[in-house]
Amino acid sequence: MKTKILILLFALTSIIIMLPMRVVAQTDRELLLKLVEQQAKMSEQHNTTNAKIDAMQKQMDVRFEAVDKRFEAADKRIDILLYVMLSLLAGIFVLVGMVFWDRMTFAKPFEKVADIIKEENKELKAQIIILEEKQRKHESIFKKLAETQPSILGML
Repeated sequence: MKTKILILLFALTSIIIMLPMRVVAQTDRELLLKLVEQQAKMSEQHNTTNAKIDAMQKQMDVRFEAVDKRFEAADKRIDILLYVMLSLLAGIFVLVGMVFWDRMTFAKPFEKVADIIKEENKELKAQIIILEEKQRKHESIFKKLAETQPSILGML
């Protein structure tokens, strides 16, 4: 009898212990199913999010390519502008150089003429000096003659 009571007690305790376990197992199963459903939803959301991110990435790539093309076009325009500015600057330098060269070559004949005129001027000054000396001599001669002949004095 003791053994029967013990078996009965053991059976009752195992039923009492197993009953909440079964309830816990049932709730765990429901929780696991919910978790699996939520994981499936999250996986689906993850896939849609990845698809959206990929689409946004493609749009950004397209926009960046468009911006790159605009920058390249702007770079080409700036290069053209730079070449034009450098050409204008070179043209100005060439023009200034030609003006200086022209002035130098233009002035050379005048310098030669000026040298010739200076030489002629020196010769004329020398002739004037000689003529002035002759005039002084002639005046002195006329004054001496005027002393001897008073009629010459009226000519002076």
